Amino acid sequence: MNDVKEELFEELYRKYYQMSFRYIFSKVKNYWIAEDLLSEVFIKIYKHRDEICDVNKSKYWIIKIANNTIIDYYRKNNKVKLDDIVDNEAVHEIGYDNILVRDEFMTLTQNLPVEVKEMLVMRFFHDLKFKDIGRIMNLTESSAKNKVYNAVRTVKKVYNYN
Repeated sequence: MNDVKEELFEELYRKYYQMSFRYIFSKVKNYWIAEDLLSEVFIKIYKHRDEICDVNKSKYWIIKIANNTIIDYYRKNNKVKLDDIVDNEAVHEIGYDNILVRDEFMTLTQNLPVEVKEMLVMRFFHDLKFKDIGRIMNLTESSAKNKVYNAVRTVKKVYNYN
């Protein structure tokens, strides 16, 4: 049984390492801190490897662990306000070749609450399901869906998109 869990952990590590690094780096904007936090994330996952059932359904769990680790880092170091964590999320998920897309995203969402921006990023840049977003944000699936749809509707209304 332990060998199976070890193999699942290794598969999870291979599959989600890059995505996890990009997510953390986009929040802390420092390569070395991101590496340290990523190590912490995978140590936490390794300690709870018995909870890994399906590698393909572990993405939201990893993001939640990463997000909590980032929050702990900022609390411990009093570096910045937690509200500032989301601001450059899109850059690393869409790549530097698409900075215009990132800039447009930031412009379109500038007046939205940080929590809602983060949910939009999870939905449209990380391709998470509403169920997973709800788990990460401690909301019901329908509440996460409503917040995302309302944000999209607000953006469309403010910027006269059809």
